[in-house]
Amino acid sequence: SITPSEHILNTYIKYFLDFYSQDIVKKARGVIPGISRPVILDLLLPLPPVREQERIVSKIDKLLSQVAFLKV
Repeated sequence: SITPSEHILNTYIKYFLDFYSQDIVKKARGVIPGISRPVILDLLLPLPPVREQERIVSKIDKLLSQVAFLKV
């Protein structure tokens, strides 16, 4: 499980999961598609130092704001 910590930024985790969400959904199986526990447990979350997470989040935020501006 991922638990809140001063070593992990929530926004960093959100962007990571957003990025892999399509891949996770593709692995859903069954009559009523569901995501199995092993699919989630097999995800490897790269965990750089907090300063690097902050830099990554800042860059993604900047790029997403540029994309939003271009859509207008």
